[in-house]
Amino acid sequence: MKKQKKSVIKEIEKEEKELEEVKENLAFMRSKLLDKRPSHFSRRDIINAFFGALIISLTFALKGGLVDTAISLNTFHIEAIIAFTFLILVAEIYFIGYSRVEDKRLRPFGQFLTKRLVTLYVISLSIALILVYLLNINERVGDFHNTMKAVVIITMAGAIGSAVPNLLKQY
Repeated sequence: MKKQKKSVIKEIEKEEKELEEVKENLAFMRSKLLDKRPSHFSRRDIINAFFGALIISLTFALKGGLVDTAISLNTFHIEAIIAFTFLILVAEIYFIGYSRVEDKRLRPFGQFLTKRLVTLYVISLSIALILVYLLNINERVGDFHNTMKAVVIITMAGAIGSAVPNLLKQY
């Protein structure tokens, strides 16, 4: 009887140990799959942002109304588009990434925002410049001033597209 009791106690202890391991593994899986904490900004994020911006910018640049819209914009419109582009990027960075940071004291928003904002905007701007000249939009709009207006418009679309891969990665 005592042997059976010891054997049962050993078996229970073994099962409790295994159960504890399962709980630890489950907590680890939950943190990886459900919590989706943002990782550090990497080359992979830059490549993903490049292709996201390229796809959206290319789609936008091929629209026929781009030339007419670029020509008709005044300085206020251009400034508003640039401000709106930065606002969109800041919102994307905050809601897609920073809102899931656990310890915000260790990762201040300014640090989190700066490298992402600059990188995403430069990628979007570069793609817009390339597309404007590659698709010969610069000749259709006329002068350099109107060309830069077209670049600003395409940059806004690219900025939205540059954050799409991060959004998809999170969900």
